[in-house]
Amino acid sequence: MKISVVIATYNRLSCLRANLEFLKNQDYQNYEIIVVNDGSTDKTTSYLKKLKHPHIRVFYSSHLGRSQAKNIGIYQAKGDIIAFIDDDCRAKKNWLSSLVKSFSDPAVVGAIGETRYVKDNYRGFFPEKVIQNPQGKWPMGGNCAFKKEALLKAKGFDNCLAINEDTDLAFRIIKFGKLISNPQAVVYHQKGYWTKADFLQSAKNLSVWAYFKKRYFNRFKNPFFKPPFWLGIIVEPKDYLYIIFCFIITPLMLIRFICNNYPRGQVSIQSIKLFLLKWPFYFILRRYYLWQKAWQLKVFTI
Repeated sequence: MKISVVIATYNRLSCLRANLEFLKNQDYQNYEIIVVNDGSTDKTTSYLKKLKHPHIRVFYSSHLGRSQAKNIGIYQAKGDIIAFIDDDCRAKKNWLSSLVKSFSDPAVVGAIGETRYVKDNYRGFFPEKVIQNPQGKWPMGGNCAFKKEALLKAKGFDNCLAINEDTDLAFRIIKFGKLISNPQAVVYHQKGYWTKADFLQSAKNLSVWAYFKKRYFNRFKNPFFKPPFWLGIIVEPKDYLYIIFCFIITPLMLIRFICNNYPRGQVSIQSIKLFLLKWPFYFILRRYYLWQKAWQLKVFTI
């Protein structure tokens, strides 16, 4: 069974280069790698033009966005199964062979692997941006695989979504079969740090649940999904606790932040500003974007 690996990349040459080195050493040989360079302005283009490898094919787009770049990969793929990995991840040697085993059950149309942060047993501390998906319990586009036939029926990723496009795809693709978790298919997300722009973008992620509730509420009961709703109305209710008790929680979190980072030399004026941006303004901003989207869509969600 042939598997196509799709990587959408934009201005992250060092990450992409490391990613490809790990993919070249997979213990499963019936595969191809499709790199979609989404309008990079660094040295990614020149690197890819010089890249010669029998398993790698390269395509170019004019910075159309992550969803469209992945869709280009879907339509160019020759494999029966299409796997996705982010350019800033590194796959274990048995990643592809583990993903392929997920499809031994004909009813399975998709599998979500486990994403770990940096390396086994590593614990990141703020301002590190810890990205992980223990046990592959939630659909994340950085480590997943789907039958190409099902992807085409679902019409790929929604080009209109700039956030949570992977969750949206999962809600649509379960019409055609089962989604399963595969914790044996492991990738490691590389180290990253929060920026102000990241906070603003991340704060908008919660608002997509108003859209999902309006469009997919009847699929929330699928056993694969555990949407963050309480009573079907309140999304991520713990945010309200953080806001209500911020005068108690913020000093405690600041003490923990300093204790965790001081020995490693991570405490700076910039990192303190980022910390104060998170506690509690980040949670207030999340609620604002959610309320705004719920009002636009006329969805009862708070």
